[in-house]
Amino acid sequence: MKETVEELEQAIVPLVDEYSNVSFKAFEDLRTWLISQITELIDRDFEHLLRILYLIDVNEMKVRRLIAENEGEDAPSIIADLILERQAQKIRSRKKYIPKDG
Repeated sequence: MKETVEELEQAIVPLVDEYSNVSFKAFEDLRTWLISQITELIDRDFEHLLRILYLIDVNEMKVRRLIAENEGEDAPSIIADLILERQAQKIRSRKKYIPKDG
């Protein structure tokens, strides 16, 4: 998992930096920022959050199930972790299917 966290940091942090006015030094900074954005969406526009989750291919039923199973836990943290987990899956998948130079 450490390798995946490092890959996420390398792949996602610069991308988010590019499209936001926030700069991240580490993965945990990105996670904290993501949690704050999710909290705002939950409070202001939950349907928009669901559309975003759909676009980045995070399973809505999995989100709802995990929130229900972890009642009392911080829902934005659960959602942020699911987003980051999905991005890690995409990274691993791309690495697996990228042709090797030979």
